Amino acid sequence: MIKRIPKLILFLCLFIYTSLSVAQGSVCADAIGDNGADPFCSATGIVFPNCNSANADCVGSSEVGPNYGCLDTQPFPAWYYLQIDDTGALTFRISQTANEDGTGNELDVDFICYGPFPDPVSPCTAQLTAANTVDCSYLPDAVETMNIPGATAGEFYLVLITNFSQSPGFINFQQTGGTGSTDCSILEATLGPNQDICGSDPVVLDGESDGAVRYEWSVFNETTMVFDVISGETAPTYTVTTTGRYQLLIEDIDGNTETDEILITFYPEPIVANPPMDLMLCDDDGNGFDTFDLTQNSPLIIGGQDPLEFTVTYHFTQEDAENYRGAAGDNVIADPDNFVNTVADQTIWARIGGTNQICFEVTSFVLRVYQNPVANVPMDIELCDNDLDGSDTNGVVEFDLSNAITEVFGTQNTTDFSVSLYESQVDADAGVSGTELPNTYTNISNPQTIYVRIENVSEQSCYETTSFRLIVNPLPVISPVVSLLQCDDDTDGISLFNLSEANILVSGNSINETFTYYLTEIAAINEDVTNQIVDFTVYPNPTPINSTVFSRIETNNGCFRTAQIDLVVSATQIPAGFNLVYNECDTTDVDDDDANGIATFDFSSATSQVEALYPPGQSLVVTYYENLADALAEENEIVDPSNHRNDVSPFAQDLYIRVDDGTDNECLGLGQHIRLEVDPLPLNNPVSDFVLCSDDPNRATFDLTEKDSEVTGTQTEVLLISYHRTEAEANNNTGAIVGAFTNQTNPQTIWVRVQFDENNNGVGDADECFRSTISFDLRVLGNPVLTDPDPIVLCSDQVNTVYDLTVRETQISGSATNITFTYYESQNDVDTNNPIANPTTYTSMMLTSDIIVVGRDDDNGCVSDVILQLQTILYDDFNLTPNPLETCELDEAGIGIFDLTTATQDILNLNDADGSNDLNASDYNIQYYQIEEDAQSGNTATIAFPSSYQNTQESNQTIYIRFDPLVSGNDCFRVVPVQLIVNELPDFTLEDDYVLCLENDGTIINLMPTDVIDTGLDDTVYDFQWYAGVATTAGNEIPGETGSIYSPTASGEYSVLVTNIRTTCVSSASTVVIESYPPRQEDFTAELISGAFSDNATVQVIVADEAIGEYEYRLDNGDWQTSPIFTRVSRGEHVIYVRDVRMCSEIELPVEFIVDYPRYFTPNGDGFHETWGIVGNDNVQINGIQIFNRFGKLLKDLGALGEWDGTYNGNLLPSSEYWFKVRYTESGVMKEFNASFSLIR
Repeated sequence: MIKRIPKLILFLCLFIYTSLSVAQGSVCADAIGDNGADPFCSATGIVFPNCNSANADCVGSSEVGPNYGCLDTQPFPAWYYLQIDDTGALTFRISQTANEDGTGNELDVDFICYGPFPDPVSPCTAQLTAANTVDCSYLPDAVETMNIPGATAGEFYLVLITNFSQSPGFINFQQTGGTGSTDCSILEATLGPNQDICGSDPVVLDGESDGAVRYEWSVFNETTMVFDVISGETAPTYTVTTTGRYQLLIEDIDGNTETDEILITFYPEPIVANPPMDLMLCDDDGNGFDTFDLTQNSPLIIGGQDPLEFTVTYHFTQEDAENYRGAAGDNVIADPDNFVNTVADQTIWARIGGTNQICFEVTSFVLRVYQNPVANVPMDIELCDNDLDGSDTNGVVEFDLSNAITEVFGTQNTTDFSVSLYESQVDADAGVSGTELPNTYTNISNPQTIYVRIENVSEQSCYETTSFRLIVNPLPVISPVVSLLQCDDDTDGISLFNLSEANILVSGNSINETFTYYLTEIAAINEDVTNQIVDFTVYPNPTPINSTVFSRIETNNGCFRTAQIDLVVSATQIPAGFNLVYNECDTTDVDDDDANGIATFDFSSATSQVEALYPPGQSLVVTYYENLADALAEENEIVDPSNHRNDVSPFAQDLYIRVDDGTDNECLGLGQHIRLEVDPLPLNNPVSDFVLCSDDPNRATFDLTEKDSEVTGTQTEVLLISYHRTEAEANNNTGAIVGAFTNQTNPQTIWVRVQFDENNNGVGDADECFRSTISFDLRVLGNPVLTDPDPIVLCSDQVNTVYDLTVRETQISGSATNITFTYYESQNDVDTNNPIANPTTYTSMMLTSDIIVVGRDDDNGCVSDVILQLQTILYDDFNLTPNPLETCELDEAGIGIFDLTTATQDILNLNDADGSNDLNASDYNIQYYQIEEDAQSGNTATIAFPSSYQNTQESNQTIYIRFDPLVSGNDCFRVVPVQLIVNELPDFTLEDDYVLCLENDGTIINLMPTDVIDTGLDDTVYDFQWYAGVATTAGNEIPGETGSIYSPTASGEYSVLVTNIRTTCVSSASTVVIESYPPRQEDFTAELISGAFSDNATVQVIVADEAIGEYEYRLDNGDWQTSPIFTRVSRGEHVIYVRDVRMCSEIELPVEFIVDYPRYFTPNGDGFHETWGIVGNDNVQINGIQIFNRFGKLLKDLGALGEWDGTYNGNLLPSSEYWFKVRYTESGVMKEFNASFSLIR
C-alpha cells in the first residue's frame, strides 16, 4: 500500500527579515519582531538555516542578562516563542544536520525553555531565571528532546536554540508528542508550512491576503544564495512543478511589505514493483530457527526502479514499516541479510522508500522454517549369488531394501519424513515421482550403488541424500567329489584322516576360504553343529576301508558350496611289537676270523609268521631287504632267507620286511622286524705279562687269578676262566692250573680259556661260546736302590706349613735317572695306594713329621721307599697389626710428615703392658719400603729417611717394614704393613666482616648478618680459643671465650684458634667487626618541595643533625640511592624508606599526597579506573573542578570532592580527549590549573 504525507495547511509566519541567513530571532531584547523572538506554530514544525561562524551577519552569542541554566555557552542563538492552544504536555524534537533534508553530518545543538508567561514580550529578560526554566539540555548531541509538562491554554513559552558546533547547517524544530498543542494564530504567514510532494502533481500556492495590492513571487538561487524574482508571477497564487524554496512578497496600499517563504520538495513515488516471495529455509538443528537473507526480495520489490534512488527496508510490523523515517531509534531490522526468525511462519514487512523516506509503499511476505532431515548412511547390502534366476554365477539376485530405509530414518519421525530409493544421484536429487525403486529389487550391475533421498513431507526441498551399495558375492568354485587315500597304521582298516588335506583338491582358492566338515551333506548345508566334524585333522573313518564325509566351503563373504570327500583305507602295516631274533656264534669259517661278527643264518621261518599277522584271504606279498632304500625301491631282495650271511652288518643285522597289498601298491607294511645277532666269543682281551719284583731276579710265586680282571676286561657277562700250560690244554679244557704257581722258567708262557656261562650253571655248555687263544708271560724283575734324604726345614708363622716335597728327589735317587717318586703320609696310605696329591704344595700340620717316599724304577716298574723328615720353624712373635701412624695435613691437602721408626716399637710389642712378648730391635736388621714386593724381596728400594717421611698417596697410604733376624741359621724374616693417616685441619670460615648495630649512645642493638660470630663447628669435637686481633699468640687471648661462637661488644679485629680434640690438628681464622648506626624515626622527615600539578614533583628527606650514621634512601619499591632527593614523583600516596649503609634496619617516612590529575580513566565496568577526579592534601584544598568537551562545552561541575563517571545527563559519552579546570588553594593562595585527559572505553 502507498502512504503519502497529507497536505496540511500549516502556518508559520516569520517576522520580516532582510536576509535568509537571519531567518530566526537572534536576541530576546524584550521585544518581538526585527531580530527579536519569532513566533512558532508546531502543527508541522519548522526547518530553518542556522547561524554559524561562516556568516558575518549572524549574532555570535546571546545577550547578557538571562539565566541560561545548563548552557555554559550560547553560540549563534535562535529565539522563538509559542502559545498553548490545547492544555496538556508537549514534547518537541530539535535536531541539527548539515543538509536541509536531515542528511549529512550531525551537528551539536542545545536549548533552554522558559515559562509560562502571560504574553510574549514581558519575559525578556528579567523573568528568564532559574525558577522559570522549564527544560534545558547541553548534551553533545545532534538530536535533543524538549518537554513542557502540564501546559495550560493561553500560556506563552520562550525557547532559545543554540548552534554549539558553529558549523553551517539546518535546524529542525517540531512537536513529536504530548496531548497539548500550540496556537498558530500568532503567525501572520500566508503560504503555510513546507510541503513534501510524492510524485509530480503540481502544487498551487495561495498567498492571497486582505489589503494586499501587489504580489511578487521569487525562488531561492542555490548558487547565488539569494531569491530570484519569478518574472510575470504577480498573482496571489503560483503553481509549483519543481522542487525549490519559494518566497511571496505582499505590499499593502501604504507600501508596507511582508514576506513569507515555503520549501516545496517533489520526491519520486516508489511502488512495490513485484510481490515479494515467501522465504523458506531447511533447518539443520531442529530448533525451528534459521538465518534468512531478506534482501533476496529487494530486487523483486524494486523491479525496474533505480536502486540508487530507492531502498528497501524490512520491519517486524506494518506500523514499524509505515513509521520508518531512517532516524535513529526507528524500528527496522538492522541486519536483513543475516536475519534469524523469532517465530515460526513469521510475517516480515518490507518498505520501499526514497532516500529521505518521505514517500514509500509497504508490503509483506512470510518466513517459513522446515526441519531438514538427516540422511543416516545405511550399511551396504551383501548377498551371495543364487540360482533363482537360473544361474548362480551371473551376480544377479533379488534384494530386500526395506532394512536400508529403516537405517536411513534412524530415530527420526517417519510421519514427518519420507524415504525413497533411486538408481542415480540425479534421480535422487530430482525426487521425481515414479522414478523410485520398489523395496524388492533385482540388481542390474554388481556392485550397484543405490541412492537414497529423505525429505520433509511438508516441504520437499528440505531433503538430504546418501547412498549404499548392493553387492552380490560369488559362490566358491569347487570340485564336487574328491577322494583321500590313507594307509592304515595297523591291521583294523581304520585310519586317522586330516580332512583339510582335501581342501586343495576341492578348491584352487582354498587358502582364502573357510572349510568345515560334516557327516552328511544336509548337515553341511545347514551348518548343523551336532553333525559337524570338530577334530577334522585327526578324523578316524567311521567304517573300515571305505567311508564318506562332506565339506562346506565358505568364502570370506559367507558364500558357500558343499563337496563330497571319499575316505579309502588300505591295511598293510606290520605291528611294531612283531620282531624276530636269530642268533649264531662267531666263527672262523670262510674268513678265518672269529671276531668279525659274521656268520651264516637261516630265517626262512619268518614268512609264515608274517602272513599269520593278517586276516586270511588277503593278497599279500612278503619280501626281505637289507636296507630301507632297497625295500622302498624293491631292489636287491634277499632271495634265500635260509642261507644268508650278515656280511654287510657284522655282529648284528636288522632286516626289513616289506608287505605289499596285491591290489593297491599305494600302501605297504615296511619295517625292521628281523634281527640277526652274531654272538661274539669272549673278548680277546690282551693280558699283560705278569711281572713280579723280587730280591731273587729269576723266581717268584704268582697268583694267576690276579689276571682274571684283564681277561674279563669290560665284559659284564658271567665268564668261566681257567689257566693252562699249553694252548691245546686250554682249547680242550684240560690241565687247568689251580692255586699259587711258581714259575719254572723266566719268562714262562701261560694259556687262558674263557667261556660264557649264559645259564650261570658254573659249567661250560656246548652252546656257550668260548675262546682259548689268549696267552701271557710270567716275568721276575729286581727292585731299585734309594738313599735316605736330609730333612726339609721351613719358616712359618703357624704350625700348618706348606712344603715342596720334591726338592730332595735328586738326593734320594743318586745318579739314577729312571726313578719316579710318589709320597705318602703313612704306610697305610702306601698299602691303599693313597698318595699325596700335590707334593709340591703339601701342607704339614705338625712341627716335625715323616713322609714315606716311594721310588719306582721306570724301566721295570719295581719300587723301594725311604723316609723324608719335615721340620717347621715358627717366626718371632711380632705385632702384625700395629696402630696406624697419624699426622696433620700440611698446606697441601692430604699430605703430611711421618716418623716411620715410631711404628717399630709397636711391632716389637714394646708399647703393650705385657712384657713377656717384647722383642729387641737390636736382634733385627730393619728396613722401610713403599712397595710390598720390594719388602718381600729385601732389595735396595728402601725409604731413605724413614724418620721424616712424606706420604705419596693423598690422605691414606700403607708402607712396609721388613725385620730380618740376625741369629745364625734363622732366615725367617717378616714384612709388616703400617697404615699412614693424614688428618684434615678443622674446616670452617668466618664472614669477612660483621656489623655491630649501635644506638647513638653506643648501646648494642644486634650483630649482623648473624647474632654471633659462629664457626659452625661442634664443641664436643673441637677446642676453641678466641683472640683480640689477627694474631693467635699468647697475651691476645680473650679470657673465658673458649666456645664455638663469640659475641663481640666492640668493633675491631678478632681471630679464633680451633683444635680437633681427637687429632690435635689446628687451624685459625680472623674477621673484622664494623660499627653502624641505624636510622631513628625522629631524625628524618619527608617534605614535598614542589607545588600541586607540578611537571616535576620533588620530595626531599630532611636529616636531623643528631643522625650520625651513613644512610641510603628508596622511594616505594625503587632502587636505593645515597641522595635524599626524589624527582618526578607521580601523583598519589608514597612512602620513602631510610636505612644505614650497613643495613642494620630501615624506617618508613610518609610522603605528603602528591596532588596531580589522572591522565586517563576507563569507565567500562571492569572495576578499574571507573571514575575521574582530583584529590587534595593537607596543604592543597580543591575548591572546584569543571569538565569540558573539546569544543569547550561544560559537561560536569564536580565541585570540590566529586568524581566524574563519563556520562552527561545520564548518557555515556564516547572515548575522546576532555578538558578540565580546577580551582584550588595552596598554602593559602588561590590558584587555577587547566589540562586535558582521555576517556577510554
